Amino acid sequence: MKITADYREEASGLIDLLKKEDIFIEVKKVLYGDYIINNSITIERKTASDFLMSIIDGRLFKQLSNLKIYCTNPILLIEGNPYKTDLNFNRMAIKGALISAQAIWYIPVVFSRSKEDTTDIS
Repeated sequence: MKITADYREEASGLIDLLKKEDIFIEVKKVLYGDYIINNSITIERKTASDFLMSIIDGRLFKQLSNLKIYCTNPILLIEGNPYKTDLNFNRMAIKGALISAQAIWYIPVVFSRSKEDTTDIS
């Protein structure tokens, strides 16, 4: 398995965890998404809080649009529970964003509990 990871993901600690799993990791600038698995699956990874912030600042739907246009097999991965963060956020807005990703953009949404859980998904 080969994973190409965007260099901005190094601060997350996930790349170091993946390297411990004996997975070949190439770190470089990735134009769309955060991780590309075997040059086929593109993953946009967001922590639960970043997912909510990306709804507020408008990044989410631009990122989903780019994933759909430029990537063959995009996935939105949300690390943590977006309904249980320190942010005061309308539950219906969260649900609407999740439904939009899946029903309008046709991008599957995968949830993980933690960085460690995310490594098990790859």
